[in-house]
Amino acid sequence: MSVARHQFRPGENDTSRAYDVSVKAGNIVYVVLYVQPPGTISPEYRTGLSVLVLVGHDTIKFNDQLGRSHELPILARKTISDTTKE
Repeated sequence: MSVARHQFRPGENDTSRAYDVSVKAGNIVYVVLYVQPPGTISPEYRTGLSVLVLVGHDTIKFNDQLGRSHELPILARKTISDTTKE
């Protein structure tokens, strides 16, 4: 849904390759912390793609295009109203 550079607090390990990525699963939008691996495309260029995810209590898991599994910490979650009408 959206990607923004992660804003670190003073004293935290700052990396310019960290992003806050919003992921919609059902009627919940999760914000996860994604640290871009070296040699990969920025998540800013991958917004809008559908990816299967496994939502855990504190993490979201997904497989990249090469089948490698990634587990990202959930920073925030927000329930949204269902905008579809039946």
